[in-house]
Amino acid sequence: MEYYQLGGFNPATKHRQHSLGKDSLRRCFADGIIELVLGIKPSGSSHLLLTWQERRRLTIPDLRLRASDFESLSPILFHGCEELERKLDWLQPGRQSGDSSRGNKQYHHGNYGAERGQFENIRVFYRVLQKQIDKSKYDLGDASWASSIRVFSFTYNLWFADTRGPDDRRNFPKVLDMGWSEARTPALSGEQKTCRHIVIKDNQNLQNPEKTNYQYSDYGPTQTCAAPAAAEKARDFFGKYSHPTRDPVVLVVHDWEKAKNLLEFLGVDVSRWKWNTGLKDLVRPGHIQPRRQAPHDPRPQPRDWRRSASPHQHDRSRRESPPPSRYAPVYVVDIQAMFCQVFLTDYMSKSVPDICRRLRLFNEKGWCAGNECWCDPYICYFVFIR
Repeated sequence: MEYYQLGGFNPATKHRQHSLGKDSLRRCFADGIIELVLGIKPSGSSHLLLTWQERRRLTIPDLRLRASDFESLSPILFHGCEELERKLDWLQPGRQSGDSSRGNKQYHHGNYGAERGQFENIRVFYRVLQKQIDKSKYDLGDASWASSIRVFSFTYNLWFADTRGPDDRRNFPKVLDMGWSEARTPALSGEQKTCRHIVIKDNQNLQNPEKTNYQYSDYGPTQTCAAPAAAEKARDFFGKYSHPTRDPVVLVVHDWEKAKNLLEFLGVDVSRWKWNTGLKDLVRPGHIQPRRQAPHDPRPQPRDWRRSASPHQHDRSRRESPPPSRYAPVYVVDIQAMFCQVFLTDYMSKSVPDICRRLRLFNEKGWCAGNECWCDPYICYFVFIR
């Protein structure tokens, strides 16, 4: 898929400085809702893009951009041409070299595209579930996963007052409780299908300063287990998702690095999970590299005496075997990283309850991984999707 940049730095269509001024915009776009493609580059800079069909309305240079140039391609709506004009002014570079626009100058030498793209890709993910997006316009390709996708959340509370060294805290965390749940799709609006809350018996006497421990979950059963039994339950649940599949899972966590360390500590194989790319490889599967085929051997092969002109059963089974699994087993979404990206600060992002208080979802200072399981997908819906 190829696109053409509208306005901004090195555009195919130059706003104000070339022939594409206000009159041209009004001729090309009806003065109602205008939906364009928003592309986020690896640097983090944002760009308004036209499809080939939209570009045909304009007499502009043939400067093409590939879909693979962008971390994300997502819808952006404007309520009329005046609103679009203001956005183009925001992306208009100044006299300095490079992209010195107000919208992108902070990303001129940056590498923030993965974080910004993660936010946009979850918006695309939700619209695919709701069947509210033109898949061809946004280079989405096959989205057959949407009918079978499952969305889980994994939450945990560690002991804040742990005074051991950083390596010990990372490799052998003191876990107070943990939980996991499955959200109802396609709504993702807070209601859970299942929820599991486990309190670690070994660490029951440990307390986090200035935090209230809510012992029981409001959304599912709470079980108190010794550490080995708790780890076994985690392996029983997550161990099913360790190999490539045609039916992937999205897992919502807070602080993906800590979540990864904890799951590895519990003995869960997460080596094939997509941890720091968000949903890019899921919503845009065309960018997944195909499996390499073995090279063809041109030498003549000895004839198998068992073969005949009629096909054998083993030949049919080989031809009828299902296509190879193309998706990673789990795609991880980090609500902490997305929260910091949206609000441009890490203030009140240190825990799921902190984010909930910042968003005024609730004000309690307590912690309970069972309740926080409900919060994770709801935060995604409330902030990044709605």
